Amino acid sequence: MLHAAWAASAGSAPRRAWSRSPALGRNPFALGVASGEPAPDGLVLWTRLLLAEPGQQQTPYSVRWELAHDSRFARIVQRGQAPALPQLGHGVHVQLHGLAPERWYHYRFMLGDAVSATGRTRTAPAPGMLPAALRLAFASCQRWEHGHYAAWRHLAADQPDLVSRHRSSVGLRWPSKRIAALHRLPIRSVLASAAPCAALRWLRAAYDI
Repeated sequence: MLHAAWAASAGSAPRRAWSRSPALGRNPFALGVASGEPAPDGLVLWTRLLLAEPGQQQTPYSVRWELAHDSRFARIVQRGQAPALPQLGHGVHVQLHGLAPERWYHYRFMLGDAVSATGRTRTAPAPGMLPAALRLAFASCQRWEHGHYAAWRHLAADQPDLVSRHRSSVGLRWPSKRIAALHRLPIRSVLASAAPCAALRWLRAAYDI
């Protein structure tokens, strides 16, 4: 349903959003980047803008993205633009197709002069070409406002082939106003590091945001 809502809302974004270069007061990519839903020929890239001013929080933006064979982005595979809409929390979902199976790629997002951290991702093997070994990791139901999740750094260091991330149930236990208040807490004091998540291989997630 999230992808359907995104597609419907993208068509209603004003044309000026596609050329806007905002004056940003802070890094809009402080929430990090991620990839998921790996297939032999494609996957999903994700980020979410963190905007400083109330006016910016009500404004649609166009976010540029790039996918490359190398971390220097000298060999671009695909590039494009995707909407970040206020009615969808300025989340950005890019569905990629036409990629090679079982192949590493690097990706990043850009808004104005701001550039996100570089993520690394990998497509799934071709049908019938499963690897001899598969390293799996599982994560579920974390209340991020309750602690520092340094375990993600260790998980990334283990270099799993697939991470299965299941939806948190925090939204089912708290009224929406309470959740909104919790999520205004300073991010730097809560998250251990956003960088390890961008380095995980085949991140499969049930997006809450």
